[in-house]
Amino acid sequence: MHWRRVVHLLLALLAQGCACGSTNTSANPSTDASADVAADARPPFDADLCGRLRELARAYVAANHAPGVVFRAELRNGAVCSGAAGLADLASATPMTEDARFRIGSVTKTFVAAVVLELVDETKVALADKVSRFLPTFPRPDVTVEQLLNHTSGLVDYLFDPTLQSTQDKAHGIDELLAVAANVQSGAKPPGSWAYSNTNYLLLGKIIDVASGSTWPQEVRRRILDPMGLSATFVYGFEPVVGDFVKGYEDDGAGWSDMTGRTHPTVMNAAGCMISSMRDLGRFWRALNEGQILSPTMLDAMRTRSVPVVQGQRWGLGVESQDGGSLGTLYGHGGGFGGYSTQMQYFAGPDATLTVAVNASIANGDPLELVDPQTQVHKGIRPQLWRAILRL
Repeated sequence: MHWRRVVHLLLALLAQGCACGSTNTSANPSTDASADVAADARPPFDADLCGRLRELARAYVAANHAPGVVFRAELRNGAVCSGAAGLADLASATPMTEDARFRIGSVTKTFVAAVVLELVDETKVALADKVSRFLPTFPRPDVTVEQLLNHTSGLVDYLFDPTLQSTQDKAHGIDELLAVAANVQSGAKPPGSWAYSNTNYLLLGKIIDVASGSTWPQEVRRRILDPMGLSATFVYGFEPVVGDFVKGYEDDGAGWSDMTGRTHPTVMNAAGCMISSMRDLGRFWRALNEGQILSPTMLDAMRTRSVPVVQGQRWGLGVESQDGGSLGTLYGHGGGFGGYSTQMQYFAGPDATLTVAVNASIANGDPLELVDPQTQVHKGIRPQLWRAILRL
């Protein structure tokens, strides 16, 4: 079963939880100490369902010998179920907690896209603007801001440059990375067709710098993080990080290898450097999808100015979407980064959000899509977790 179908079915289950959550009189099982609303002030999440979700998260960690996992689900009425299992640090045997923070990788892109769309609303940027307006010396100046946002630019991904990979544990400035990106564009394709490339969001980070007169990390903080009180979220590498975040691991065939410091956050830059908790991500994702961050026009553009990727899936301006049938459209974004896997999902119909993070990735394959060639069973970390949660 494809992981996106698994998410679809899980959120259908959570939607059913809305009804039982509104009538259940037992204590709210969520123990998220960092929640913005006191636990006793929230409507109760069905205690039995939440207990089973937590137990299956623990079973997932045990069955897959995975380091750890955190999840948080929130329903339309505000009921929350969150859980954690496994370890945040294998060496010290530090338990995973519900408020643990992760390097969220490409989920950063949605924050960056939201800032760009606010600048569009302020007429400082236009979706039809060409790269040449902001970066006149960059190759392929004909690429537009919209094509950067929805990955239809044809630009080659700078992260795969061999020289950069050999120095990825060192700090890099954005102009240095732009020079690397410029040098790899000899293999670029014509704009129009979809192909995921981190170069797109590296360029968008610089466009924010030029258009705002500030820097993209400062704009993300000023426009989103501080106003929303996302106190566990940081633009890692560009501002002080208060407190710790979990260690990230990769299975190298001989066991879990610590990947935490292998890639300096400035290398990922606007394509994927941020740190967050599942509580903060869930709050951001709900606010964005409920129109609390972008204007109605820009939220509609984010969702509808999209291109098909695979059957039933489309890529918009910093967000993926998929038809959820009677549950409405599923909007989401994932972050698969060395040692970390994060996913945030929102179903428009039941108005339910789900955020999940695992402090691991799988060597020699995308943890979202890895399939056993003989059994055709999806072996990715999140698919296994969600498949377990569905066994209720």
